[in-house]
Amino acid sequence: MATLSPSAFPSQVPYKAQEFLRYDLSYLGVKGGEALLEVPEKVFVGGHQVWHIRSEVRSTGWVRTFYKVQDTFDTYIDTETLLPLIMEKNIDERNYSRRKLIVFDHDTCQALYISDKYPQ
Repeated sequence: MATLSPSAFPSQVPYKAQEFLRYDLSYLGVKGGEALLEVPEKVFVGGHQVWHIRSEVRSTGWVRTFYKVQDTFDTYIDTETLLPLIMEKNIDERNYSRRKLIVFDHDTCQALYISDKYPQ
């Protein structure tokens, strides 16, 4: 089993709370959606202070009328080790919905994976 020493982790991270990137998604110059990557806040999860990192993708305008996309991805990363503790994926596209959740246990080198599919 491999172990990581504290010196293996960076002392500073390249982002801070409330930082975000927003992109317009287009095809042949026609806007059809938006993508957002943000670090909304630091929170506590299971006694650990974590970075909450969120990514969203959604269709917009007339494209949304024909093909609705509303996907979110949330990751919670320990602020000291920068290892993920939780990853959650919520997919909502047209007639398809799915939720995936992974909870990491780095002490036992295991992860709990839960996946649900919701037909519409």
